[in-house]
Amino acid sequence: MSAEQQRSGESAVLGGAIQSLLDQAIEQTVGGNTRKDKAEGMVGVFVQSVMERSRRTGEVVDASYSRIIDDEIKRIDELISRQLNEVMHHAKFQKLEGSWRGLHYLFGNSNLGENLRLKMLNCREEELRKDFKDLADVQDSHLFQEIHQQGYGINGGVPFGALVGDFQFGSSPKDIDLIKKISKVAAMSFAPFLTSASPQLLDFDSWDQLSRKRRQDLEGTFVPDSYIEWRAFRESEDARYVTMCLPRTMARLPYGNDNPVEKFDYAESPRGVDERGKAYNKEMAHDDFCWMNSAYVLGAKLTDAFARTGWCTGIRGYKNGGLVEDLPTYVFRSEKGDIRTKCPVEVEMPDDQEKALSDLGFLPLVYEKNSPRAVFFGGQTVQKPKRYPTDPKAEESAELSARLPYILAVSRIAHVLKIVGRTWIGAEADRESLEKRMNNWINQFVGNSEKRPLLAAKVAVEEIEGRPGSFNAVAHVVPKIQLETLTASIRLVARLDK
Repeated sequence: MSAEQQRSGESAVLGGAIQSLLDQAIEQTVGGNTRKDKAEGMVGVFVQSVMERSRRTGEVVDASYSRIIDDEIKRIDELISRQLNEVMHHAKFQKLEGSWRGLHYLFGNSNLGENLRLKMLNCREEELRKDFKDLADVQDSHLFQEIHQQGYGINGGVPFGALVGDFQFGSSPKDIDLIKKISKVAAMSFAPFLTSASPQLLDFDSWDQLSRKRRQDLEGTFVPDSYIEWRAFRESEDARYVTMCLPRTMARLPYGNDNPVEKFDYAESPRGVDERGKAYNKEMAHDDFCWMNSAYVLGAKLTDAFARTGWCTGIRGYKNGGLVEDLPTYVFRSEKGDIRTKCPVEVEMPDDQEKALSDLGFLPLVYEKNSPRAVFFGGQTVQKPKRYPTDPKAEESAELSARLPYILAVSRIAHVLKIVGRTWIGAEADRESLEKRMNNWINQFVGNSEKRPLLAAKVAVEEIEGRPGSFNAVAHVVPKIQLETLTASIRLVARLDK
């Protein structure tokens, strides 16, 4: 999918479809549109159950018998809840619900309109593997046609600003191969790919193991030979167009006391009753919660930054666009009787772990303890910056070019250079006139304002030998990167054809 320009009506249609997903599941289980004879049969069974209880206990069925009826209704609700939990907590259904709720989160937290559009490509991971299988070049893939050729690579097309992939990549050869190919499409389209890491990529069974790892343990994870392909990918140029978030984010509160279902008293979370007769939540198994990919949360930060400034670079830190608020907060009473809160991003992360994971090429979402908030502090892409011990400027440039805010800024400039270049070629008499016009255009984005993301910029237009009327626009830009002191210039080339 992408962050770009669109009419807001699309979100209402999709939002309604997402919202109705659970309603449909519940109605199918409860029998929302049950035929009359089936309904009558259920009523008959219920009445027989009440009468049987009366015969067994000797209680008289009269106007005061509502308590018994309420008890029977409660028992039926409990039976339905147990049955529905078998569906709701099945791994395949959890993955489906998490995907829909992640998509709903992205749409619901994006200010759609004339300048912002979201598109959904319904494509499973296995379908992507088949798309790339046996191809000599990723440019022959359907994904390349959808993302590059219909956007960046065609006159009149609208380039994609970013791609969000609802996948969790591990360390298996097939996973590394897939992400390498997606990264090539993303790089050629100047559309960063936002996705997530599986705990298996860090040799975990689940993210809760992260809390037991020291920084040095994390740093040694990728040393074994089994990670040779992963290390090679991190050192590639295309890796800067991939961002891997972690861990997952809670998609909703469990159904029950804090999140009731209208059609019946569905208790997804275990309940207790205090001495005053008031129901409270008990601790719930971690895997029974509904989790969504944190790439959706990062995608919403991009669209929020774009709505505020016209650029997607303001996505880091508390005061610079990285704060995530109003996360689901599940409060429960432990077996010891104390009140606790379930971490809505799977696992709490101390500062040293966040720094270690960022240095390893990941983008952690860090929970703020005892609150409904979390923060993206880092902006690292998967790429491992090259080291130049004898050239500080080159090393600074390598550090800068591995940052997601930089990639987002430069990608947008590449898009517009391509679009305006098509328009201006032919309108300008020669190379010098085209170069002057492009420099006048790019300098409007240089300054101290939040809406001016560059500290400096210059464009050189070069003729392509053997192709009269075709040029390379070589832009040297110095982006403003939040919370960084890096000021190195980056070279960007966009090809301009008639």
